[in-house]
Amino acid sequence: MGKEFTQNSRINELEELTKKLNKSEDEVRLAYKIVKLITDNIVSMLWAKDEQDRYLFANKHLCINILKCLPEEVIGKSDNELHEYGKLLGIENTFGKICKETDEITKREKKPCRFLEIGKINGTEIWLEVKKTPIMNGIMRGTVGVATMIPETNKDFFMGKVHKGMKLENIVKINNQTYRFLQV
Repeated sequence: MGKEFTQNSRINELEELTKKLNKSEDEVRLAYKIVKLITDNIVSMLWAKDEQDRYLFANKHLCINILKCLPEEVIGKSDNELHEYGKLLGIENTFGKICKETDEITKREKKPCRFLEIGKINGTEIWLEVKKTPIMNGIMRGTVGVATMIPETNKDFFMGKVHKGMKLENIVKINNQTYRFLQV
């Protein structure tokens, strides 16, 4: 009877742990859904990447405006893979190269970095103000980023501070913010 009682109490313990785990998984799914809804209602482009620069998350504005694919197609892929995918679909996009370089700088610096990125998608020049932050947990875990399109009306202001032909390591001060400039 003592052995049977011990087995029953262990089974009960396992059932309780399973219930708690299922509840925790449901809470994580709900939190992810809420974050996704919030980020999809923000006009900025938001993303998270792992230490190999594969997307863990991308909001719909990044997918629509820059990556030119559906959010579910992005997860687990790098900018290089998405660039190749886009080429198969006939999409010209120079941001893949820019993103890889700015990810490397952010990881190397191990601190938040700001970038002024100018690239082209299907021949249309797009200006982005980008902030990337490393995800650190003792070691590098990846990066998170936010990008905002710079409207035509603000390009003149930025062009007064930068000029074509500047290299990535050129650092520019704009309104007390430090930017690294990159154009491809």
